[in-house]
Amino acid sequence: MITEKDSLVIGPPGGLTFWAFEVLRALAKKNLEGPVDVVTVGVAQPIPAPVEHTTGRLLLTNYPGVEFIDAIERMNVPVLYLSEEPSRVVNYLKEKTNRTNIEAVRVCSASYSANLALRKGAKVAVLDREMDISLPDLLRAICAHLNLNIEATEILSYAAHITPKEMAEGTLGAAVRKFEGVADRPTTADGPDELAEILIPSVLSPLAALITRHEIGPVVWPQNAFYSAERPTEMAPASIDLMGPARMLIHGPYLHLPPSQYRAEILVDLFETERDASFRVELHAGEVCLKQVRFASPAAGRFSTAFEFLHPHAGPELQAQIITERGALDGKLSLLQVSFMPQL
Repeated sequence: MITEKDSLVIGPPGGLTFWAFEVLRALAKKNLEGPVDVVTVGVAQPIPAPVEHTTGRLLLTNYPGVEFIDAIERMNVPVLYLSEEPSRVVNYLKEKTNRTNIEAVRVCSASYSANLALRKGAKVAVLDREMDISLPDLLRAICAHLNLNIEATEILSYAAHITPKEMAEGTLGAAVRKFEGVADRPTTADGPDELAEILIPSVLSPLAALITRHEIGPVVWPQNAFYSAERPTEMAPASIDLMGPARMLIHGPYLHLPPSQYRAEILVDLFETERDASFRVELHAGEVCLKQVRFASPAAGRFSTAFEFLHPHAGPELQAQIITERGALDGKLSLLQVSFMPQL
């Protein structure tokens, strides 16, 4: 349960976010009206009701669910959003949690579930990792936005505590790097593999940009993000043999989108056949089928089909399934991409 006394802090699971969470836990104890409760909310975790007669809480999460989104859209609560490049977040997850690239991308996509709501939020402040600001000024601004009343001397003392020893005055980037325990380095060092290099700009960057840019672009699930139905844990081949009975061909990629109305477009190549072919596309959020569409190709070649659907709730992973509706004696299919454009 979120109340109008609460403040929300949201960010993807990277170095900036975990640094900010630690800073806020420390500062909340120094509030002049008494310590402020800090609640960390995990994936699909219900938010407890506040203790009576408290001044409000700081609610921290990497994975904003339905309650967070409803509060952003319908309540006048202050929100601090922590922004850093998706490539940094993917690298951080790989280094700290030993996730694979596709796992890190999947987790990161879940953290962007509230980004369409945040785009329209009335009291949303964005803290970008690349911001050029001194630590004392930054801490003052954060406290003011989140309704923390901290003595000026306490802010200066804590800013000095988190400043790297070799620096006279700390900056945000240096403080985060100190927290991470890594030297300053380009985001590409020890970077993602080829799959992540494709998924980050096509999937994660458009989601991250929903908050920071006026113009929005489509989220694109590329060909090599999907799984083979014949070997469900293996990535789908570039082309799939259609010969055989009606069956599922492709599924995946089990990524997340913010709740919205979307226009989806599927692009495929059909070749090595002289016949027409018909297929069914099913789009699922968890166990719920959001949309089912049939499309046909009169002959070999490249073709697409587009449709609209409503994705009502944050939380479930999304997957597309492509299913042949009749058996075939020949032919091959390549799924080139599936794209999603929010209809704002």
